[in-house]
Amino acid sequence: MNEQSPRNTSPDAEIDVVISRVVASEHRQEFRRWPERIAVEISKFPGLLAFKVIEPQDRVQDEFVVMNRWASADDLANWEGSQVRDRLFAEADKISQKPANVQHIAGMQGAFTLPGSRLSVAPKKYQMWLMIFSGLFLLTLAWATIGKDLVEPLPLLARTALIVAINVAVMVYVYLPTLTRVLVRWLSG
Repeated sequence: MNEQSPRNTSPDAEIDVVISRVVASEHRQEFRRWPERIAVEISKFPGLLAFKVIEPQDRVQDEFVVMNRWASADDLANWEGSQVRDRLFAEADKISQKPANVQHIAGMQGAFTLPGSRLSVAPKKYQMWLMIFSGLFLLTLAWATIGKDLVEPLPLLARTALIVAINVAVMVYVYLPTLTRVLVRWLSG
């Protein structure tokens, strides 16, 4: 099983888990029962906030994708350390073409959550860099041309704190959610 875990995750931070599996076409019907069974078992564990299954789409996606969100790293660790999870994953491994790819998404990657959803899109690092760079570039340009007269009378420390606070708020609450919604295909591709 290929697992990717986030670094420096606060134990209280929400964590998304994205599990993808390629299943041979002759086993797809059999495998469709697996997410149903895992949904029953996983719902018994405290801290589960969301659970979703995306089935393969012809000529678009070859994998079954199971996504879940946990309230904390401890809640996730309880599930991932359980015997029932081990048993269910062992069953799925028998009919999968290759080991599951498991991603843990937290921190900045978790900022790329589609509006109206509790699950995150897990963009690649260069995609996050491009989105954050473009937003900060535009905000910095706006401050340099339009906003400089508004904040220039303030002392340097106050001016800097105000600009950073506004930039972060715009990035987190407006720019990244909007861009994530617009570029969802590019981000998830």
